[in-house]
Amino acid sequence: MSPRLVRQCVRESRKLVILLLLPPGRVQRLKKLVKSEFYITIVRYLSIYSVLLPLANLLYHKARSTRVTNLMLTLCAVSLFSDLLLQILASRSLNNFPVINIFLFAQFAILFSIFAEKEKSKFIFVLFIFLILFNAVDFLILHSPGTFNSYSAYSNGLFMTVLSLRGMHGLIKEMNSKKIQSLPFFWLFFGVLLYYAGTIFLFLFNNYLVEYFSTSYASIWVLHNLLNTSKNLLFFVTTWKIFGT
Repeated sequence: MSPRLVRQCVRESRKLVILLLLPPGRVQRLKKLVKSEFYITIVRYLSIYSVLLPLANLLYHKARSTRVTNLMLTLCAVSLFSDLLLQILASRSLNNFPVINIFLFAQFAILFSIFAEKEKSKFIFVLFIFLILFNAVDFLILHSPGTFNSYSAYSNGLFMTVLSLRGMHGLIKEMNSKKIQSLPFFWLFFGVLLYYAGTIFLFLFNNYLVEYFSTSYASIWVLHNLLNTSKNLLFFVTTWKIFGT
């Protein structure tokens, strides 16, 4: 945690103590504090750096790597790099939507490559190719690199949600449900399902929220950061189950 963040934490904590000692009529001020930028920043840092857990575990066991773990390592590294780049762009008030759009597509493609270990349906592969083309059209024509590509993000999210459910159903059919929690892919499917199912609405209406609810937009994206943190933690559990440590 940076010294600047520590100082901000101390200041906000002092404010909280003072407000708690105030008469009950000051509840509105307390609500305003809870919604402050400080708490949004804490959630954002959790979202960014929680990926270090699976990343560190994957690097530690690099000698025992497989195709799946190498893909997960790539995804974690791309995630960390993208988030740090986003922070730099945001600090300089630069448009960071091109980075967001490229990362979401890269995450989608890498996750599908991992799921391909379990998914054998030719129709699913054809649909994946179609979505790649649709992502390109959305990036270049329907929207633009400088705006959030909500159509492709929503389509990818819906696709991955369905694939996660298919994957979990397949595991249940293959194995006794009492032992399913011991399978690495169960935790991977669950993490992807939680993330995409939770962010579908946000992805679809992102540009609308930016235009008409700009004052609460940052608070709305707290949901994404919480879901992303949960996904990273479940990825860590996945790597833990893979390496058995």
